Amino acid sequence: MKRSKSLITRGGIVFEEGSDIPFTGNSSDNKESVVTGYKDGKISFVKEYGAKGKLLKFRKFEAVYYSESDIQEFDFQSLRVRFYQSLETAYSEVSSGSKVLQKFSNASMEYLKKEVREFLKDPENIKRIIEKNHQEFLKEKEIADPENIKTFYGKKDRRITHCYRCQDDLDSFNNLSCEKCKWILCPCGACGCGFEKR
Repeated sequence: MKRSKSLITRGGIVFEEGSDIPFTGNSSDNKESVVTGYKDGKISFVKEYGAKGKLLKFRKFEAVYYSESDIQEFDFQSLRVRFYQSLETAYSEVSSGSKVLQKFSNASMEYLKKEVREFLKDPENIKRIIEKNHQEFLKEKEIADPENIKTFYGKKDRRITHCYRCQDDLDSFNNLSCEKCKWILCPCGACGCGFEKR
């Protein structure tokens, strides 16, 4: 009887014994009735079976199964838009600095791109997300009446700085400002209302 080759993990990638090519396929653990699927050396799913082969658990791992070459990135105004395909699903992220503002997914990359384009057409979509992050930040810092603190776009005396919370670059021409403290509002939600001098 032919012995099946064992799987070896190197640097987080699974290889079949004696091979330098990342493993693609399924492996079984008969003792516990677990089948694990691999794509490019990374786990893509785990199925756990019970008595009589009944499927008890099915776990799909999607977000991390793509290579850097599969990512398409675009700059749109002060935003970064990323597209990538993973297993049977297409994904997109709209980010400002290090903050992901909105995530999308769709079975078709073509339809996903249309959805993202529609979202980006209306600048109010981004403004609403940043204002929501700002409200959460103000609540977290226990600032009084956070619902009544408005935002505005800074136009005079251009200011360029960075966020003390996440260290992302800020520019008053591109970013909202907090009406209460007049600081540039970071997409992560931080403003001067929560600044603590050290």
